[in-house]
Amino acid sequence: MKGKRTFNNELVLVGILLLGAVVRFWGIDFGMPHDLARPDEQHYIGIAFQLLNGGPTTEYFYEYPSLFFYVMAAGLVGFYVLGRLVGVYSGVDDFIFQYANDPASLHFMSRGFSAIIGVLTIYGVYKTTRRLFKSEKTGLVGALFMALCYLHVRDSHFGTMDVSMTCLIVASFHFIVKSYDEWNLKNYLLAGLLAGLATSTKYAGAFLVFPMCLLHLFKVLEHNMPFFRIFMEKRIWGFAAAMILGFLAGTPYFLTEYPKYLYYIVNRVDLMDSQSPKIAIGWWYHLKFSLWHGLGWGMYLAAFAGLVLCFIRDWKKASILLAFPLTYYLFVGKGYVVFLRYVVPVLPFMCIAATYLVYEVYQFLKEKLEYQYVAALTGVLIVIILFQGCYNLLHFNYLITKKDSRELGKEWVEENIPQGSSVYQFTNGSNFCRLQLRPNLETLEKRYNAAVQEGEKGRLQKARIDHWKRSDHEGFKNYTFKDTLNQFVYNGQPINSPPDYVIIHYYPLIEFMPPPKHVQELIATQYTRINEIQTVNPEHPENKYDQHDAFFLPFAGFREVERMGPNMLFYKKL
Repeated sequence: MKGKRTFNNELVLVGILLLGAVVRFWGIDFGMPHDLARPDEQHYIGIAFQLLNGGPTTEYFYEYPSLFFYVMAAGLVGFYVLGRLVGVYSGVDDFIFQYANDPASLHFMSRGFSAIIGVLTIYGVYKTTRRLFKSEKTGLVGALFMALCYLHVRDSHFGTMDVSMTCLIVASFHFIVKSYDEWNLKNYLLAGLLAGLATSTKYAGAFLVFPMCLLHLFKVLEHNMPFFRIFMEKRIWGFAAAMILGFLAGTPYFLTEYPKYLYYIVNRVDLMDSQSPKIAIGWWYHLKFSLWHGLGWGMYLAAFAGLVLCFIRDWKKASILLAFPLTYYLFVGKGYVVFLRYVVPVLPFMCIAATYLVYEVYQFLKEKLEYQYVAALTGVLIVIILFQGCYNLLHFNYLITKKDSRELGKEWVEENIPQGSSVYQFTNGSNFCRLQLRPNLETLEKRYNAAVQEGEKGRLQKARIDHWKRSDHEGFKNYTFKDTLNQFVYNGQPINSPPDYVIIHYYPLIEFMPPPKHVQELIATQYTRINEIQTVNPEHPENKYDQHDAFFLPFAGFREVERMGPNMLFYKKL
């Protein structure tokens, strides 16, 4: 698979990048206009608005490094400027009005950014694989594997920071690999700067010090330098300085607020060991579940076979390739927090390892068979490697293009339940599955007054009131239920009479429990079922879920799945 870059190879690369873009932008508007379709997106957009409003005003800001938040803030500025140019906004108040009443529309910006960064990651894998194995065609195969890597495609749809961090990790690793061939200060500085930016996106980028230090050790020994030069050589100090500068450039508050950052870093590490429900230890869970389904069994097996072959052929390169994913995996898998997104940074390295298997098979076949047979058999191998991942990818993308059940449920309520009715939604404490029903004016004014009393300007609440007054819909009385009172509550006040309507949300996630006993008794004696929306058969054993994440779509299986969103039962009081 060796060969120089040609015009045809460049066309193939462009085609692969376009393919990667198509599968990442396909269904990018999933869940909208429901703004909680993907957990965390709303937090990141909110923090970006806070930064534009003068600085962070929430402790959530300090749970992560801040580069991604600044990028989101810059994206919001660009979103606003573009809107002014085309006449969508006449001023800042119009932009605030949109954020207050249609926040999901701003998720296009964050999701689009992730999709673009996901495509750039494909190019980074191509460049890294091409240099690591000295083969243009092998680089193209690596790019293809990354373009169709299911879990990476899935998470590239989300306006969160994991794909952005992974792209920077790949970019830094490329210069680490380049340092293996061109041992100079420039490559060390670029690797360090990009590693610092990756760490400033999410702390996992810090594990890039391991492949860099390992490579540096190999090069010092290769040049027969004294052992102490491992620590005193200018290149490694350049890497360290550039990494620190890259981190601080993206997280400047760390210089003055480092006690808060350190507190949340320690707290996050502790949470990994204590998070419930405890499904399984991460080392085992990610191996048998996250990576198995996230790569597809073909890519999974090919990656581990490629790593073995790489160690046999060139153990130094294999060690450098494995240094980041192994050390990161040992850390992230030590606890019981097993979000799928935790293994996203590992995916490019698995794709590179799987590519090496294809390279070795190609070289072996080339010595035994004629070219047309070699090409055909290599193509078949690539198809086998990609098959399961593409199956998951296509089902995921297809299902997210269908209207979310939360939007279907909201439309049904607005068409069939009279305005002004009282509605209770059982969601097991999760707002992510709740129908975003229009509140009445009393509720909006209460929220506005509460914001003003807490010292806020209340601009968002005021914008929602203005939006309410422009419509002739009265809205609904949204009840909650307090277990401690065994009573329904409306606007913070206990209510003696039960609501006019009850909506029960349920889904095959561990966090979903049956409604409180009092609510079940009321439904059995005082209510009748009037509608049902079922998105998935909760009993089907082949469907697999990310049990720690309130994302209402199977991760794998996709059996008897109609669309994204929770199942719902609607009841009316007799």
